[in-house]
Amino acid sequence: MTPLHDIRVLSVTVYLAGPFLSMTLARFGAEVIKVEAPGSGDPARNLGPFAGPRGIAHDRGADDVSIPFLKRSEGVKCVTLNLKDAEGRRMFLDLAKKTDVLIENLAPGSMSRLGLGYSDVSAVNPGIVYCSIAGYGQSGPYKDLPAHDHQIQAMSGVMDMNGDPDGPPMRVGLYVADLVTPLYAALGIYGALRVKERTGKGQHIDASMIDTLAALMFMEPVEFVAAQGLPVRVGNRARDDVTGLYRLKDGDVFITIVNEGRWQRLCNTIGVAELIDDPRYATVALRKERLPELRDIV
Repeated sequence: MTPLHDIRVLSVTVYLAGPFLSMTLARFGAEVIKVEAPGSGDPARNLGPFAGPRGIAHDRGADDVSIPFLKRSEGVKCVTLNLKDAEGRRMFLDLAKKTDVLIENLAPGSMSRLGLGYSDVSAVNPGIVYCSIAGYGQSGPYKDLPAHDHQIQAMSGVMDMNGDPDGPPMRVGLYVADLVTPLYAALGIYGALRVKERTGKGQHIDASMIDTLAALMFMEPVEFVAAQGLPVRVGNRARDDVTGLYRLKDGDVFITIVNEGRWQRLCNTIGVAELIDDPRYATVALRKERLPELRDIV
């Protein structure tokens, strides 16, 4: 039995963050019903590459389907409703009455302007767990700014930690804000469902992409590093040990040193066991002072 086998989710989501949350809840067993606009549907349906009778192609044929859309819609049922039409809104609220969780990642205020915001839906279903995902949340001075993953990576400081020391900030290859925020949101939904079990009441979850990356940045001592005049960006190397990516004759290898035991194993493995007892390299602090020469040895 899956954890969410008895949970129904109504999803008004587009592109990546919201659909990834829909897919995640579906994987946990929830019944997820995705509502799309008639005619156009989720804009991700137009993202290539496409699959169809011709195989895989970057241009879309008449019978082709977007591979990104398929990947983001795993386990999800899709229907169309015109939420700008009174009858469409009535049908949506009828669905919401029989729903446990509603998720949306439209621009902040969009659902309220349609008459389908949290206050509207909770009026017909007080137990609804309503989750909104947005770049800067549902309130505040930045809420109406463009909020694609790249902008959030830049605004949060994540890009400033990524890249080589003498190079410009660099974005993380994964859509980290679009992917991690839904995971935080899923955790919030689980918590809200637990509260609902005890109280019968739902709540509105405001999942912000900028808050998510700020929470991840909190784990790194960026302020201290910058105050010491050390490079925030270190590329594929660590600041304080030989941890890093090394190019070999037949490819690349990433070495991670997290304690003295690992340092000793590395020395033995690469044939420099004498360094283990060398007082110049006896501690992390001493090795840090001689990183260029140690990296050359490695």
